[in-house]
Amino acid sequence: SREATRLARDAVHKYYRMLCLLFHYYCCLGSSMDHFTMQINEWNMFLMNSDLLDKDKRDAARKRADNDQVFVRSNMLIEGGPMGGEMLSPRNRNCNAKQVAMNYNLHGLMRFQFMAALFQLAVNKYILEESWVGKDVPKAFDMLMFNIKQSHLNH
Repeated sequence: SREATRLARDAVHKYYRMLCLLFHYYCCLGSSMDHFTMQINEWNMFLMNSDLLDKDKRDAARKRADNDQVFVRSNMLIEGGPMGGEMLSPRNRNCNAKQVAMNYNLHGLMRFQFMAALFQLAVNKYILEESWVGKDVPKAFDMLMFNIKQSHLNH
């Protein structure tokens, strides 16, 4: 709905500067010499420094796999299409895979993909796992970003 889109846009706007700083900081930590994409090792470092990886050993492997899947799914988003992105897939007739491969690093997240991944993490953490009564994605994103901000201030 228009209202949900506006609320999501407002949530991103509220944390946009911090999102950009975090994205570029973790991109620069990588060894790929590409400061515009975040590789999976930097993604996992970001999750660890943001206290988004479970400390509980029993759940840690499952959570790491779930977070890796968020990275992979977000990495396959290309600009355009519904919800701001559509999947890069041979079945997607609107997608010229050769052209996309020339314009995107398919092994790392670009900034818009990083933001999509954060929305997915918010849904996973605050809506699916903690069983919120409401399906308020912008509120879940706001809570995730607040917690990320607090964890980075404490490091």
